[in-house]
Amino acid sequence: MVELDGNSNQVIALHIACIIITSVAIALRFAARYRKRQSFAWDDGFMIVAWVTLMVYLGLVIKLTYMGSTMLTTAAIPPHDMINIFKLSYICGIIFETVNITVKVSILCFYTRIFTLEVIRREAYTVGAICAAWYTASVLVTAFQCVPVHKVWRRNAPGTCINLDGFILGYEVTNALLDIVLIVLPLRLIHSLNLDKRQKLLLSSIFLLGGL
Repeated sequence: MVELDGNSNQVIALHIACIIITSVAIALRFAARYRKRQSFAWDDGFMIVAWVTLMVYLGLVIKLTYMGSTMLTTAAIPPHDMINIFKLSYICGIIFETVNITVKVSILCFYTRIFTLEVIRREAYTVGAICAAWYTASVLVTAFQCVPVHKVWRRNAPGTCINLDGFILGYEVTNALLDIVLIVLPLRLIHSLNLDKRQKLLLSSIFLLGGL
């Protein structure tokens, strides 16, 4: 462990806050379903998986911060600790991608549960297939970003690695585009309903806020 600076303490505090907020949100979600005596659905299951993997991810990020991951250029970190930091960071990348996909699948399952129109269900399945392909490709690229793989944490080992900055940029751009699709997907149906403009705006706002 290294002596943490102010930035590292802020990172730890932020991730602890995320753990608390997401845990409270999940608890409120299931408390509301229990009070309304609603049955457990697929979107609930995927949301639990997303929450569990998120807890693992946030826990690892906190551990990495204590190991000095935010001070790689300013602190004297022993070589063995550097290897462990790179190993955990490698694992965190795959876990983060898993969190992302399970949240998206949970939202799509929610859409198929509340919307009965076949066209919406087909669109949800299509987007789900695209998300699954995107996740598979992302995990494969992350897992084999270096050849041989151990070059990820042994930077001086012979071999080659991809341009990680370019991959992260591409991942985040496609992630944002898929999020936009998930937000927009139910809006078309809402605006086709026989409701006044105020009700349509209210429903659309709820889905937009949920997407954010």
